[in-house]
Amino acid sequence: MSPAVRPPGPAPIIIIFCSYNYIISYYVLTKHAILKIVLINLYLMKILVTYLSKTGNTKKIAEAIYGEIDCEKEIKQIKEVYNIDSYDFIFVGSPIHAHGVNGQVKKFLISKCKGKKIAVFITHATPEEYSEEIKEATKEVAKEADLVGLFACQGELAFGIKTFMKLLIGTKLRKYAKGDNSQRQPDEERVEKARIFAREIMKKISS
Repeated sequence: MSPAVRPPGPAPIIIIFCSYNYIISYYVLTKHAILKIVLINLYLMKILVTYLSKTGNTKKIAEAIYGEIDCEKEIKQIKEVYNIDSYDFIFVGSPIHAHGVNGQVKKFLISKCKGKKIAVFITHATPEEYSEEIKEATKEVAKEADLVGLFACQGELAFGIKTFMKLLIGTKLRKYAKGDNSQRQPDEERVEKARIFAREIMKKISS
């Protein structure tokens, strides 16, 4: 009795996930069982999180983002970054000063990030619902870079700045300072949103 012959059909595909960052896929291409192995290794990426923080708000968000990166990574203050050629992706963080990113961060974005894949995160004293103008201004500064994402959240207004603003009698700034609601920001809810943002960015750049 002759052995049973398996009818031809589509080549089976087996996908094995090895840890968070490895995918090995095996394709049986023909009846000769030729095996092709494709390895995608996100650990080949090197990511930088860099930021400027005057009062700790932006640093807090930077550290939350850094904690979500599962590959080779570094976190540095922006004044410590001299060359970015070795990085595959960069998260850049800045507080908002006078309705725009800090001047040092602006210089970094314009002079160093042209054509580079980046994501930007900013902190500002105003609630997020009033941040659209700030975000558009930030996008304009980063227009020469390949901007993958932008995160904005409220941060506590510095005590010294608030005190000065309250002295400006008859101005909108004084009125704003007296009604300031940014105390203890960014809180845990905003920090968690930063973590989610980081995970979403990682998915985008690894797809």
